[in-house]
Amino acid sequence: MKKWQEFLLWVVCFAFVDTVFDFIKSLTENGILDTWTFATVALAMFVAGWIGVFFAIKPLKNKKAVKKNNLIIGYAYFMLIWSVYITFDLMKYSLENNMLNTWYFFGIGLVFMFVGWAGCRLDGVLFKPKNK
Repeated sequence: MKKWQEFLLWVVCFAFVDTVFDFIKSLTENGILDTWTFATVALAMFVAGWIGVFFAIKPLKNKKAVKKNNLIIGYAYFMLIWSVYITFDLMKYSLENNMLNTWYFFGIGLVFMFVGWAGCRLDGVLFKPKNK
């Protein structure tokens, strides 16, 4: 795939995922679903997405001479960006619905710490310095 096609693919994926989450959010705001459903789905997608990233990255980490797969690298960066976006969206949703307490802020802080750690770890895995 060309670079612009990969970028377009990730933009479409981001728009699709955002549409699904906005639909779930609208269902919870209208009272069709429980108010914690949006938070639960967001957390489940967060965990499933990062498990997928680390399983997809594992083969790239072990092989030194293998050409890096751009789709896997794009997915890893997509998850980084999406994780920050959905965490802010979840915090805004929680503030609007009076769902926040000390433990919730602690959990959101842990999510942001995980995203920072994952970003550093992925940077070391995906782009190793060349020894000359």
